[in-house]
Amino acid sequence: MEFKQYLLNENKALLAQKIGDVLNAIQELSGNSSGMGARELMRSAEPIVNQIRRILHSNWSKEDLVYLPPLQKVGVAIMRAIEEKDDLKQILAAAADVLQGVTAKTGEPINTLGGESPPNQPAAPMAPTAGLEQPPAAPQGQQPPPNQPAA
Repeated sequence: MEFKQYLLNENKALLAQKIGDVLNAIQELSGNSSGMGARELMRSAEPIVNQIRRILHSNWSKEDLVYLPPLQKVGVAIMRAIEEKDDLKQILAAAADVLQGVTAKTGEPINTLGGESPPNQPAAPMAPTAGLEQPPAAPQGQQPPPNQPAA
């Protein structure tokens, strides 16, 4: 029974990761949209829609099906904006907001880059790296030693 629960949790984490990948692509495209023309922006948004299609056409458990309709609405909205030549920048911003809400509802972290400290122990402060400390200040009226930059 534990293995079945593991597989269910693994699928949920996989769906959250895939939605996070789409969210990341949309946010990156939104950030770069100011330097793009309309045609280039539309051409760059089409692979995102294809990525959403691949997610929607995959097999998911019944519990995960709740998260797919908002993803489908995002894909349809982006594709409609491309076809009708609407304001794609505004649609991408709204799509990012919707997908952020979906990832929050899944309850799974998008990435696992940060490590957690044990619950009863505070995180240890980082010691300064050698060579990056500030040099001692020279007394007023004197110049710092030649190997140190002036303050």
